[in-house]
Amino acid sequence: PNVRSEMLEGGYVYGASYGELMLKALATTATMQITMTTVCSIVSQVKLGVGGKRLEWWVHQFLCLTHHAVVGVWALYALIYDPVCWAVVQGVCNKTVEGAHRLNYETSRYYMAILLPLTIGYMFFDMVQLYRTKELNMLITVHHGVSIILWPLLVHFDVAHMWILYFLSTELTGPFNVIRKMLSEAKYKESKLYIVNGLIFTTLFVLWRIVPIPTLVSVGWLANPFDSSTVPTSLTPNIVILLKVAYLFSYLPLAFNMYWGFYVVNGACKALLCSQKKRNKTC
Repeated sequence: PNVRSEMLEGGYVYGASYGELMLKALATTATMQITMTTVCSIVSQVKLGVGGKRLEWWVHQFLCLTHHAVVGVWALYALIYDPVCWAVVQGVCNKTVEGAHRLNYETSRYYMAILLPLTIGYMFFDMVQLYRTKELNMLITVHHGVSIILWPLLVHFDVAHMWILYFLSTELTGPFNVIRKMLSEAKYKESKLYIVNGLIFTTLFVLWRIVPIPTLVSVGWLANPFDSSTVPTSLTPNIVILLKVAYLFSYLPLAFNMYWGFYVVNGACKALLCSQKKRNKTC
C-alpha cells in the first residue's frame, strides 16, 4: 500500500500538521522540564548529598537517554517492520530510481505524528539546559536549530518523511553515548563497563551513521529536487523550494556524523590501547 495515497483518500488522520506538531513538541518540552524540576525537588528534600547543578546534570542525562532509547528504537522498528518503510529501505539499498523517489516522497504520517514532536520537544529542552549550564555550542545550535525549523515543515507538506525517519533512527546510538558520559562523571572511566559500552557505541555509530552515508548521497542524487524531471508535478513551487533547501541541509547531519565519527573511532582506539598497556605503564 502507498502511505501517501492512503492519507489523501482517507483524509486527515494522524495530526501531522505544522501547528499540531509544534504544540505537541512544546508539550514534550514542558513535560521534560516539569519532570526535571520535580525530581530535583524530591531528591533535594531527601538529602542524598546530591543537589544543585550536579543533580540537574544527572536528571538531564536520564531524560536524554530516555528520549534516545524511545525514539531510536521506535524509528528503527518502523523502518524494518512497517511494509512501506521497509520497501523504501530496500529500494535505497539497491540504489534504484524508484527507491530514490520514495525516499523523498513516500510518507509516514503515523510515525511522524508520534516521533517528531518527541524529538523537537527534546531539542528545545536540551538547548535550554545546555544554555543554562553554558555548554551550548555552535554545532549543537545548528544541528538542533535546523531540525526544529525544517522537519515540521517537511512533514506538514508530506515530503522527506523517510529521510527524517532514518535520522530519528540514528538516535539509537544516543543511549550509549549518554551512558559513557554518566560513567565518566561517576569516575568509572577505567572500568570494563566503560570500555564495553564504548565498543557498542562505536560499532553502532559506524554501522548506522557512517556506513550508510555513501548510499544515501548516491541515492539522494538520483532524485534530487534540482532536477525538475524527478519532482512530482503535484507539488507547488513553494514546496519544491522547501524541498531543495531540505536537500541541501540533508548533507548537514551526514557531515556531522562524519565529524563526530572521527572522534568516536579515535576515542575507542585510544581506550583499547590504554586498556592493553595499563598493566605496564600509565596511558
